[in-house]
Amino acid sequence: MEQLTQERPNEVPSLAVPVSGFTLLLPTISVAEMVPYRKSRFIPAEHEASGFLGRYEWRDQKVPLLSFEELNGLPRGEVSGYNQVAIINATGVNSELAYVAVIAQGIPHVARVTPEAIQELSDADEYPYVKMTVVVDGQEAVIPDVPALEVTAAEL
Repeated sequence: MEQLTQERPNEVPSLAVPVSGFTLLLPTISVAEMVPYRKSRFIPAEHEASGFLGRYEWRDQKVPLLSFEELNGLPRGEVSGYNQVAIINATGVNSELAYVAVIAQGIPHVARVTPEAIQELSDADEYPYVKMTVVVDGQEAVIPDVPALEVTAAEL
């Protein structure tokens, strides 16, 4: 058993979540669940705030639903019955917030990230909610700044 562990490559199972203008790269352990968007579970925001769509009812909780694109200064992606919602585990920046959610613009897929398969790009400072821009197996993706998303969601 010990020998098997040593021979396994150093990989991080991840999800590539498409949003308008970006592909978010999230370790699978940070994603609580991907769920289909249902209008009946959406509670619109009471006040207009850039990037804040409202709350999404998930497992008897009202999770802040964010537009990752709009938070980063891009046009908000379309929201319809074809979207998915990524429920992301909070990192603990705010003890009252267990999850944040972002609206996906396509079907997420699994990405197995290894040190050999990932390369950092130098333009990561361009967007406030992007921790790092990377290329994984030839595809550009961004690693979202989840703590910053949490801080923003807690303020709304």
